[in-house]
Amino acid sequence: MPGAAAAAFTSTSTDPLEQTVAPDEPTGQGKVVIDAGHVDMGPRVLDGVWTLQLRDDTTAPSVWRSLEDVVLDVPDTSILPAPEDAQFDFIDVEPGSDVWVIPQTQNTAVVWAGWNSQHPSAVAVMGGGMTLRLHGVQGPGQFSLFLQNGNFDPAQLLWSSDTTEPQDVFAQANSHVHGNWVFTEPGVYLLDVEVFADLADGTRASDRQTMRIAVGDDTDPQDAFAAEVVTGTTEPTATDPSATSEQSADPPTAGNDETAAGAPSASDSQGGAALSVPALIAGGAVLLIGAAVVLTMARARRARRAAEAEAEAGDHRG
Repeated sequence: MPGAAAAAFTSTSTDPLEQTVAPDEPTGQGKVVIDAGHVDMGPRVLDGVWTLQLRDDTTAPSVWRSLEDVVLDVPDTSILPAPEDAQFDFIDVEPGSDVWVIPQTQNTAVVWAGWNSQHPSAVAVMGGGMTLRLHGVQGPGQFSLFLQNGNFDPAQLLWSSDTTEPQDVFAQANSHVHGNWVFTEPGVYLLDVEVFADLADGTRASDRQTMRIAVGDDTDPQDAFAAEVVTGTTEPTATDPSATSEQSADPPTAGNDETAAGAPSASDSQGGAALSVPALIAGGAVLLIGAAVVLTMARARRARRAAEAEAEAGDHRG
């Protein structure tokens, strides 16, 4: 059922993206595993410091948590068949194969993860918006994050673990977005994420943290807490689970409802040019600026699969 699989990734106009973020929402304490309900990562100014945190909407009132204190647990109930439609060829598995999905449209059995630029303390100082930059991914399989708005809009790839250069997603100030987070294998994934913004006073603020995700019923979320980011590897490195996890992040520096993917200039402090796959979202319409990147990846995978199929057919003929 290729149509059904593709439809599972599609957002509709009824998505409940409207929300209000209060200025006095407290800071959550202690480590938590979140396997259902709504969360967003985004910046707020905490004690005068621009800080990337996770807004946990599974509690009342909502709280903001340090990313090092949170593991998103993605159970096997999130499994969907990889679509057969060629627009999803950036998902590097055979069509129909199992993939673990945090969907763009909420599934109450799975955590619903997005991002927002709505905290009043951040809105008050940022200029036009913020940029979320993926520096790298460690995990046992492929990770991709993409948008698909409506039944006829093509998939818009935002982040992929296939890309080694930084990848930027721009969000206008006071905006709230959800996408499809797709994992091809169970296990622990670590996402090295930075949020930065050019502030109204002309300075730049940034913070860099690690997002921790445990994929599959057989993956222990405690392993995700214990894992460390290791430069130059794709697999998380386990540490003593009883030890306190130290965040290997650059120190932060201080200084409606649907947005965009894309980015302003790259952060000079990180070095190197960022590979951006920008899309501008306005009034529900998506304009893909970096479509060539998605198409190139898709065509390469289609060519490889065709070659493998031809080789297999040749073996049968022989």
